[in-house]
This record gives sequence, C-alpha cells and structure tokens, in this order.
Amino acid sequence: MSAELDLGKLHLTLAKSELELHSTTTVLLSRPETQDDASGRLQLDLHTVKRNWIQRGSGLQLQVKVFIEGKAPTPALLQSLNSIICKSQVWPQLGLTASPVTLAQDSSERPCNETVTVALSHDANSREQPRDTVHSLCYTIPATDVAPPAGLKVLGLDVVRLELNIGRTINKKRRIQRKQMEAVRDDKCQRDEPNLHQSSMLFESVLPMATKEDTLLGEAPTDSGYDSLFSTQKSNGEGEAEMLLVGTSAIEDDEDDMLDVPSASLSSCFGSYSDMQTFTEDAPILVKSNMRKKRSASIHDVRDELEPLAISPGCITSLIDAVLRLSVEEKPWRLPQGLRVRSNNLLTRLSDISPVLWNPGYLQEISTRAPLLPTVAHALSHSIYTNVRSPTLKGKLQILLCYGIDDDADGDGEADEESSIHGPDEIVPKTRFGLMSALLWQVMQKRLHRPDTTRRLKNLTQGLDISSELEEDDEKLFARACTDGSKQSFDDDFMFDDDEEEGVTIDYEVFEEDIDEEFLFETTHCLGEGAEGDGEDLLLQDHIGMEHANGDESDLLQQDNTAAQGGEYENENLFGGCEAIVDLDEDDVLLQDLDG
Repeated sequence: MSAELDLGKLHLTLAKSELELHSTTTVLLSRPETQDDASGRLQLDLHTVKRNWIQRGSGLQLQVKVFIEGKAPTPALLQSLNSIICKSQVWPQLGLTASPVTLAQDSSERPCNETVTVALSHDANSREQPRDTVHSLCYTIPATDVAPPAGLKVLGLDVVRLELNIGRTINKKRRIQRKQMEAVRDDKCQRDEPNLHQSSMLFESVLPMATKEDTLLGEAPTDSGYDSLFSTQKSNGEGEAEMLLVGTSAIEDDEDDMLDVPSASLSSCFGSYSDMQTFTEDAPILVKSNMRKKRSASIHDVRDELEPLAISPGCITSLIDAVLRLSVEEKPWRLPQGLRVRSNNLLTRLSDISPVLWNPGYLQEISTRAPLLPTVAHALSHSIYTNVRSPTLKGKLQILLCYGIDDDADGDGEADEESSIHGPDEIVPKTRFGLMSALLWQVMQKRLHRPDTTRRLKNLTQGLDISSELEEDDEKLFARACTDGSKQSFDDDFMFDDDEEEGVTIDYEVFEEDIDEEFLFETTHCLGEGAEGDGEDLLLQDHIGMEHANGDESDLLQQDNTAAQGGEYENENLFGGCEAIVDLDEDDVLLQDLDG
C-alpha cells in the first residue's frame, strides 16, 4: 500500500537569461508487507513521516519530468539527460548506484516517453565498513542490512518525482531589443518623408492655377488629389480656357508613389472635368500623411511565439541539479552561478524524512551503533531499572518510559492496553525493553543527522564532459544551440552579476600593458639623449629613470591617463618634475665617489 506526499514547490530564475523555472517535488511512500496493516489505509503527514524509519523501497526510482514552454522535450534530449544523470558523481557520494530504466522495466503509472527515469540501488562497496578503533562487534551488521527495532514503524521510499516547467520571461534585455527594432522602423519611415515633401510641393504649385470658373463647377473639396491633376489657366492673355492635364503617363511613371492616386480611377482621367468632380464627391481620396506610424502591438509577440526556445542539455541538467539539491538541503553549496531562488515553498527536505538515502555517511554511522543498541536498551529496562537506588535516576527512567508510551500513543492513535491500564512501574520487562529500544533509536536518529554533509553534495555535471554527450546526438537536434548567438547565450546563463566588471578590468589591464611598452620606449629615448654627455650625467639620468620606474604605479597611470586625454605622450608629461620628486639623500655618497 502506497501514498503520495507533496513536499512543496520552487521558483527559480537565471540572472543573465530569459529562463524561469517552476518545479514540484513529490515522493511516493509504501508500507512493507511484513508489517501489520491494521488501519487498512496509509495516511501520511509531515509529523508522522519524520518519526518513522524511511528506508529504500523495493524499486527506488528518480523520475524527472521536464516541460519546455509546456511541451515535452525530444527523445534524443531525454536520452542525453538520462545518461548525464546516471554518470553523475553524486550517487557514489550517497552510497548509491544509478542505472537507466527502459520502457519494459518501467511499471509506474506515468508514461516513460516524457520522463527521465533512473533506478537507484545501494552500492555493493558500501557494505564494507572501514575498520576503525571501534570494537569489532560494531561491524557485524552491513550498512545495507540495518533495521530498526520491532516497535518502530518502517516505510519504504519508492519514487522521488521532480517536475520542471521551463519558460522564458520578458526582461529588460528583450525590452531593449524591441526598442531597437522600433527605432529601425522609425528610421525607415523618416526616409520616406522627402518623397512626401516633394509631392506636397507639387500640389501647392499646381493648385493656385485654378480659376474662379473652375471653382464654381463643383463642390468637391479643394484638398483632394485630383484638383492637382486638372486645372485651367489663361494662356497669352487670350482668355481661352485650356485644360492642364498631368496625364496618366505621369501617374504610371510614379514609381516612388509620390502621387497617392487609386489605380482603379485611372480610367476616369480621360473623362470630362465635371465627371471628375462628381467622382471626387462620391469617393474619398486617401492622401499620405507625415505622421509617425504606430507599431502594431502584435508584431513582436507573434515573432516571439514563432521562435521556439532552444536550451542545451547542459543548461537543463544544471537546472535539474539545482532542484534536486534544493529538495535535499535548504542551503546547498556551489549552486549554478547566476541562479536565483525567487520562492522556496518546500515544507520539508528529503534529508529530513529519509536521511538514510540522502545524507552521506549517515547509514554507516547508524550501522556501527545499531549492534550496541539492544545491550543498552536491555540494561536500562532490566538491571538498571530494577536495581537503581538513586530516586533521581529512577525518576528519569520513568520519564523516558512515559515519553515512549505517549509517543507511541500519538503515533498509533491509541495507546497500548497494558500501558494504559498500568503505570510505568507495573509494565512488564518485555514491554519496557521494546519502548526503550524504540526511544534510543529515535534519539540516535536525531543526534547523528548532520546537515553539513548534505550541503556538500556534488553537482550532477561535476567531472563529466557534456560535449561528449552532445556528440552522440545523431539527429543533430541541438545544432541551433551550437550557433554563435545561442552558444553565447547558453554560456552566459550561469555567470555572476559582476562579470561585466571583470570585463572592464581585463580591458584596463591591456591598456596598462600598452602604457608600459610606451614607458619603456620613452625611457630608452631619454637615456639615449643623455648619452651625449659625460659618464656622470649618464649614470645620474639612469638612476633617476630607475627610481621613477620603481615608483608607485598609480602615479604612472595617472600621468599616462592625463597624457592620453591630451592625445599624445610627451616626455615632459611623463618625466616632468622628476628631479623635484626623487629623494637623493641616500645616494649622496655614491655621487661623491663618482666625483672623486
């Protein structure tokens, strides 16, 4: 009989990426067949689970279900993740071995084609105990065969399920990209403004040529596009009205779309002017405006939906590792760089409910103390309890027995009949032995649990070459991830926020190296000019140059930066005032010897 227990949820994000992760951790616990099933149904809560002894079930499995934007990954990606998880170094650290589970071996309810399933079993090497200075009796029981006392309930851990939903968020970087795309669109619109200006100038030059006689022909609006095509003027003062026709050829040759005239109305240009005025009254004319075009709100959103999210197996493995270790320990060490925990709603950890499996070295310490527990429990419940003379010690033993009785009553829902009728003094020795053994086992469980060991769990990808796993992908489903742009985004996923400052520091060091080369060049040039003098001047200049070269680097950088702002490096800027700065008090003896 089994029951599922939900441990909680996690919300993780990446600092320099558009990825976010929502995960859920659940466990499946079962009751062994050897125990009496009095209630008929297994009811689990966090209080009762921590008091029971939870060991490895008959077929312990780690099931990892991954969704990328609501879609299941490809079979090749699942196979790569399965091989990476099985080869991880964290399982030998926990005393376990991992092996992939095929479709025939999988008997769980969930389909295997969407889940990475790994079978976990005890390592055969963990049965061999290290021979320390402890008595040889402590090594009689193998670590994998340790069992609690008969009075303590035992549960088996069958399945640990991790469900990951990976998506992307619109962060500041994507908003900047959208603004850049909008700026490119606005520049394209501004390039069309000169053409619009030329067309407006053409309309203004033609419209004043219309006469009063033409304005009385119709009530068409004067700002229509057809008023610029047809107009009358008086030639040579003769008063003869002549029709000024721009013509269809000009409209057909308008490649730049300067005249915004509908193509369907070209045939009306051959008619009379009155017919044209009547047509303009019935149909509105569309004229281009110089107003800024607005961006459609759905353009970039549709583009984002069309672009699928490409994530490398190494990135997904790092996210799985973070979820697994956060499910084991609250504050694990060496999480992926740039990973941020937005919300941690896990009610309990795997190391709290089952330290046998998820606490390194815990099972070995239990196995070395378990052979001595019956002897201590027998002494406390028989010889010491009956032969004790100190009332204080006897009172403490009775308190322990009462604590064990009340603890047993809270766990079962009803106390033992013998313990409820009689007091602690009237309990038979056999019952006292069982209560004392269970109590000592629980005390040993709590005292030997060390959270520091779970914080040092290794990374799933530590010591593995993920690139070799990618080479085994025959379908080349990750070719897009290996491009320059995608590869750069994947490499930048797990970085500290101060990486930009590191880049500035590297550039500054390169700048400093260039300054050092120029400094050496200027030094040799200065020494070369001093070589024309006598030997004493040459030694003095050499000594001053060496004192200046061994000086503070900050002064040199300050002088070089000042020279760089001026656009040139001069000897006066670098060596100006050196004779006033250098202290020659210690070298007076040397100069006197040279003069002698």
